[in-house]
Amino acid sequence: MLSDPIGHSWYCFTALASYITDTPEAMMLAMVGRKTSPVTMAMYKQFRDAFHHEPWMKSMTLAQLAVVRLRTDPNDIEPFWWDYILADPSRFLTPESLHHLHKVFFDHNTQWLINTVGDSKIDFQFSVLQPITGHWHFHGGISKLKQVTSCCQRDIQHYIIAVSADAAPAGVIAESLLPGFIGGRDSGLPTSLNTPTLQRSKTLARSSNNNNYDTQICRHLDRAEKCHRFELATGLMDHEQRVEEEGLDLDAEETDVDVNTQDIPIDPTRHPRQITSYFAIAKALQHREVGCVPVPLRSFVNKSTAFHLSYDPSIRSITVDEVAIKFGLPDLRQAIADFLQCEATYGQWHVHAIGGPRRAGPAAVLPFNKVQVWFKIRLQEMDLHNAHAIKPAQTLNCAPPNDLWILGHYDTVIAKTSAGFSWPSSRLSGHTIVQIGLIMRPIGKSGSLWSWKDWFLTYVQHFDLSNDRDPMTHLHILKQAKRSNGNRMGNIIPVSQLRAPVQLIPHFGATADKCLTVYNSLEHAMEFWLNEFLDKSTFFALSFDAI
Repeated sequence: MLSDPIGHSWYCFTALASYITDTPEAMMLAMVGRKTSPVTMAMYKQFRDAFHHEPWMKSMTLAQLAVVRLRTDPNDIEPFWWDYILADPSRFLTPESLHHLHKVFFDHNTQWLINTVGDSKIDFQFSVLQPITGHWHFHGGISKLKQVTSCCQRDIQHYIIAVSADAAPAGVIAESLLPGFIGGRDSGLPTSLNTPTLQRSKTLARSSNNNNYDTQICRHLDRAEKCHRFELATGLMDHEQRVEEEGLDLDAEETDVDVNTQDIPIDPTRHPRQITSYFAIAKALQHREVGCVPVPLRSFVNKSTAFHLSYDPSIRSITVDEVAIKFGLPDLRQAIADFLQCEATYGQWHVHAIGGPRRAGPAAVLPFNKVQVWFKIRLQEMDLHNAHAIKPAQTLNCAPPNDLWILGHYDTVIAKTSAGFSWPSSRLSGHTIVQIGLIMRPIGKSGSLWSWKDWFLTYVQHFDLSNDRDPMTHLHILKQAKRSNGNRMGNIIPVSQLRAPVQLIPHFGATADKCLTVYNSLEHAMEFWLNEFLDKSTFFALSFDAI
């Protein structure tokens, strides 16, 4: 008997909708032997069959138990679910991401690749990958890892195909690709583990005195449930009274009410990880009165990408020639002059192409002499399959050489190069892969008027994209684009033409170059894999035409 919020008692019967457990316990619950599927009729020798075997039903388990009871005490063997309605092992034994996807991939597919490529070789190749902010970096490789978290396993899945593509045989790569793209930082917790009760329990555990977890959490949940039921009951009664007193028409259409969401307190137990929406911030800033917020706005949106720069630049004021020396960009002045000439010819909203011959000379005169410089920028995208959902923002680095990063720390990104195309629906058509070399805002000379004084520009160096893909992994191969004099090809474009972060992994070949380090791999290597497995949005956008 269970009572409802208004005190009525009801007969309630439990339905076994889902039981999540590991494989040994699942086999015990289904009462099957070793090397047998707990959810189908397949034996271990049939696991590779290309068809789906018959599901394991409750009637089969009970029939086998009837035979077993003839030879043993019938009270010793009885599954707890035997009298549940529709309780078939093939239905209630549901998989969950942590064990049946991530852990299986780490325990099997990852170990196959380690054994095939070689532990020392794969460790070296993992260790020289340029770190991505917010992702794991494996300084010591992966062959010696024992206990790892789900996030760590996902990041191994993100990298391992491209890292092993040069050394592993095609058959082993194919086996690793069979489960499909499992990872994705935007996947979050498994659905079964992402419940309000569990999130509340985790929050309470973090804030407790580290004693008697179970007792404290159960007491809190019990009291919280009673309070919730009391509030629900009183809310229903108050609503009925208000309807009677005011004569409200419950069938009338609802009207939209403007609510200031900034005044709504955040419940840390319901949303333990809030995602900052730079789309919402940029929209709010645009509707502020002129003079209330400093310009140019540090948060702005272009198409399906939001951009955010810190209010204070990393370098407040520096001359163009000094920043060219600091960042190692000998053609910076010429690139800026070509950009301004293109602006004067085609207008401010022209989509700038990347590449082509350099037209301005090294002594080109610019309408400004100093710039402000940022070392980081944050990009945020909308979800590929849900236009109302936003992904966590990704930090892109653009820092000059220092003690560790002797060649600088520059991340890679997809940039738009032609009008009429949009990311991600157009995929790489009208787009290219670039490395951010500088983020700046020109400071105009006193008394001079020009259109770009309140906008942000970036110097990018692009890569040539091969038309051929790897036949097994379908990964693109990229090479550094260079001019006839051997210098890398760079151009100035508006920051608003950047679209989405991407990862490039060196094309190691049969033998990796021992000169590669974590600090120079993107500068020293000549060829790269475009890693489509970095996250789910990138995977679906870049690999759709190859599937």
